[in-house]
Amino acid sequence: MTTDDDGLLKVDRLGRVQTPPERREALLDEFEASAMSGKAFAERYGIKYQTFTWWRHRRKRQREGGPVAKGTKAGKKAQSFTLALAEVAGPAGTAAGAVEIELSGGHRLVLKDRRGVALAAALIRELAAS
Repeated sequence: MTTDDDGLLKVDRLGRVQTPPERREALLDEFEASAMSGKAFAERYGIKYQTFTWWRHRRKRQREGGPVAKGTKAGKKAQSFTLALAEVAGPAGTAAGAVEIELSGGHRLVLKDRRGVALAAALIRELAAS
């Protein structure tokens, strides 16, 4: 927990105790060096377990070089996908002039006409919104 110069706990407008980044890092370092469970460690230092879990998740993502989305709950994977657009012509299993969209995870969409393009656009919007 954090204190100001008078030794009082700093809280935000909602009454949540504010922990400066340096203190969070020190607590996480101490946790990693301990043999305690996350729940026991959080209880010992008066940290809500959910908050402590978020700190650990965010640190892990930062170390891996991945993005940490604000508002993403710990343990819940953010959905993402990558599109690669390529025109396919020939005997590779698609009609000449068709457009193939390759999604991450090995999924593919083959678009043969304008109606397919509209459906694919709707699908991509739904995926992006979820």
